[in-house]
Amino acid sequence: MTHTINPAFNPAFEHYYQPETVEEAVSLLARCGKDARLLAGGTVLINQMRSRAVAPRHIINISRVAGLDKVTVTEDGTLIMGALATLAAVAKSAPVRQGWPLLREAILAIGLVQQRNMGTVVGNICRPVPSADSAVALLVLGASVVMSGTKGNRAIPIAEFIAGPRATMMVDSEMVTEVRVPPMPAGAGTAFLKLAMPKVNVAVLMINQKGTCSEARIALGGVAPTPIRAPKAEAVLRGKSPSDELIDETGATAAGETSPGTDLRSSADYRREMSRVLVIRAVRIAWDRSQGKKGG
Repeated sequence: MTHTINPAFNPAFEHYYQPETVEEAVSLLARCGKDARLLAGGTVLINQMRSRAVAPRHIINISRVAGLDKVTVTEDGTLIMGALATLAAVAKSAPVRQGWPLLREAILAIGLVQQRNMGTVVGNICRPVPSADSAVALLVLGASVVMSGTKGNRAIPIAEFIAGPRATMMVDSEMVTEVRVPPMPAGAGTAFLKLAMPKVNVAVLMINQKGTCSEARIALGGVAPTPIRAPKAEAVLRGKSPSDELIDETGATAAGETSPGTDLRSSADYRREMSRVLVIRAVRIAWDRSQGKKGG
């Protein structure tokens, strides 16, 4: 369905579409090109249009596309979140509460209740800011992003999907249809922590095997152009039993892997220091949780 809007009434866009299938939406994207924007939750796009930060000629509202609001688990234990699955719906879903507590923890740190009721997980990663909460958690969880385009479907790891601040690897004729998250490993403990101002966030996953950290994953946001993993800090923990000294070393190593900037909100040094502090705290919480302690 298409509507033509009188530019004198609403100069922000000229055409408004409501496709009912993914194929129709992709076809519209291919036809309209760079002048088109997809509308799902609208929490980012509407504000950008009001401030004239973007001025798309074509709005493609995908809210009528059936099946994109799913939050399901496949037979092999993979979590599937459709492009229309709201942040609130994902956080409230029983599978996420039980199987992916880190993702729920990160989502509940995003905005206000009203924003989570409208915004989507996919929307949060398709215009990724350096401190995108869900992206930091999904990095540690090993998520992949599924895109549909005129040439078919493709799935890539979220670490490759995010190309830069508010930039992704999608081409103009593609749209994200779902995000896939593999099952949580046995013996895993996780934690998500966030500093509100300046915004710095950390997600940690640690696997406890008989008192030894067999696997560690650490991601940070707000301290580089995109959310990042901290492989050197992860290596500090891997294969060892986390002592206070080792956790302190992990925090210092992670801080050294950041490349924050300075702006009106904070200096680069302060952001780097906060990343060190948050990593230390998050590692301790994640390790406690891997041992069955509540932590945090």
